[in-house]
Amino acid sequence: MYFRVGDRVMGTKEALSHRVGKFGRVTRLQGKGSVFVLWDGADQDHFVHKDEIVRIEEEPMYNVKQEPKLWGDMTPEEKGALLLADYEGKAIEIFGLAYPDMWHEDYASWDDDCAYRIKPEPKRKTMTAKLCIDSYGTSLHMRPDYGDNYGDHAFYFTLTFDTIDGKPDPSSIKIEEV
Repeated sequence: MYFRVGDRVMGTKEALSHRVGKFGRVTRLQGKGSVFVLWDGADQDHFVHKDEIVRIEEEPMYNVKQEPKLWGDMTPEEKGALLLADYEGKAIEIFGLAYPDMWHEDYASWDDDCAYRIKPEPKRKTMTAKLCIDSYGTSLHMRPDYGDNYGDHAFYFTLTFDTIDGKPDPSSIKIEEV
């Protein structure tokens, strides 16, 4: 399996026992499928062999630079839609200012040199990984085919969880034996 910069991944191998079940994002590629991963909560990325992680999103979440339309450049219809949404109590996001190059929820002051939008609904996605713990109980492996390479006493299971805007929802984790 090959990875792309921006892929969301989960640690799966015993060699990374302190990272099994942890999540991160691919930051750099390192030939033959190995990568550098910035683990959630870490301040530096780490080299990871491709067999020690599994992709949990099909599409990478790239930080695409786009210039949002400023309030002063919006049409009356666009402004009206935002004002109505604010009046109805919908969350309004502002681009930049306190957090450069990203949208964040804030009080809408309707300045001509700021960009605003209605906060998008959270994007929910269910992810499933097929895994195996070997017969010695020492290694966790991704097992897409549930073959019997790890013996009759190996534990085969599926790990299912939801993501909200690309972040795992811990309350949704389910493990089922196969």
